[in-house]
Amino acid sequence: MANYDKIDALLIGLALGDAHGMPFEMLNREDVKKHKENTNFNLTENFFVDIPDFHFLKRDLKKAEVTDDTILAVHLGEYLLENKGEINKEDYFSHLAEFINDQKLITKGVIGPSTGRAASKIRRNEKFTVSERAGFSNGLAVKSAVLAYILSLKDKKSNLEKIKELAYYSHFTDTAIAAAAGIYAALAEALAGSNLDQIFASVFSYMEAGEKYGLQTFQPSSYKRTKFLLEYIDTLTKNECLDFIADVMGTGINSYESVPAAFAIFKLYPEDAAKAFAAAVDIGGDTDSTAALVGALVGAHNGLAIFEDKWIEELEQVNSMSLKELGRSLVALRENK
Repeated sequence: MANYDKIDALLIGLALGDAHGMPFEMLNREDVKKHKENTNFNLTENFFVDIPDFHFLKRDLKKAEVTDDTILAVHLGEYLLENKGEINKEDYFSHLAEFINDQKLITKGVIGPSTGRAASKIRRNEKFTVSERAGFSNGLAVKSAVLAYILSLKDKKSNLEKIKELAYYSHFTDTAIAAAAGIYAALAEALAGSNLDQIFASVFSYMEAGEKYGLQTFQPSSYKRTKFLLEYIDTLTKNECLDFIADVMGTGINSYESVPAAFAIFKLYPEDAAKAFAAAVDIGGDTDSTAALVGALVGAHNGLAIFEDKWIEELEQVNSMSLKELGRSLVALRENK
């Protein structure tokens, strides 16, 4: 029988992290600290805050509103339902481009560079150069979280082919595909009730295999950086680990930065959502994507009780999304195949 508690918590955790990290996106650590102090930031009482006035990114987003991380994950889930779990790259990207245009996501300033470029070119019916398909940001990894609902871990080759289809026009690189494969594997294991050792074993297996897909680039290895970081942090205190991630590994939009960071924070705080979310924001950089991944991981690993009810209530008041219904429908699709 499906564990609906974990199923519900995966997408809700992703959306919570996304909206929680949104105001701090691309700020450095000092500016994150400054904004927290200015807003009397408290995870229990004040989980969501507005974008600071001093932020250099001017976006039309209000407190507790999700970004493209959640929006595109939900879009993929709905696409999978409409197409009975099948993915055709031409159809998917055409559907995605129209959705992005209809929702005015580029104008709103909430779409990632690789996805935005692909959507614009598809709508103009333009041909792609190889470099224009070679995105290595983390958008593919975040939306691939949804695949954990419908794909069986044992079908590794088939699963990697599906991730490759999702990557084709926007993130068709070894580093982006490997990162997405790792996120899928971690969440699929978590939904199955696997322990942390089993989760990370699948992460490494899928990421190593995933690097053989897509364009072979000069970018750092998402797999090797993740494996190194998760082993290295065993020698550090938690604060030293966060310093190392921020100062040495990086916290930007690249798959080889934000995905290892999210896995490391999950390893540090696998059963404490508040501390995990705080860490994902405190390291600065791409805080919404990192926190979204962390939220999905701790949610799928623990279930919905890991999150405060008031966080979920405010999230649902601001965003009109049927996250529980979507997750359960995707699981039902898989079970009825």
